Amino acid sequence: VLWAMGALAFFFHAALRIADTTGPIALVATYLGIILLPFDVLKRDSRRWLVRVVCRGLLAPLFAVSFEDFWMMDQLMSSTVMLLDLQFFVCFLSNGRDSTDSICVSMTYGIRPVVSCLPAWCRFWQCMRRYHD
Repeated sequence: VLWAMGALAFFFHAALRIADTTGPIALVATYLGIILLPFDVLKRDSRRWLVRVVCRGLLAPLFAVSFEDFWMMDQLMSSTVMLLDLQFFVCFLSNGRDSTDSICVSMTYGIRPVVSCLPAWCRFWQCMRRYHD
């Protein structure tokens, strides 16, 4: 339902008299708000597990690595292309849908290598921690 509302807000932004980026930004903000919601609604244990496992994966050398940490970093490794496309998503939302590709491509100088190496770097530190333990 939330995704459909975001898509409809994007497609009918002229009739609703809102900016074309309002729907996608509201959708992402809603999803992040739900994940970080501190109240005991909407499967709080599952949301806390997700945040805990992602944080443990990003801070891999500091904690013993369990199966769930290993599994989550495997999912993150599989999502590297999606993480790279996230940079274009943010660029097009901030510069407007009608912006030229050269604006978003010129802004990728240092971001794309870091984002593409981050999952592999976290996985490497997990392997080092597993070897150490």
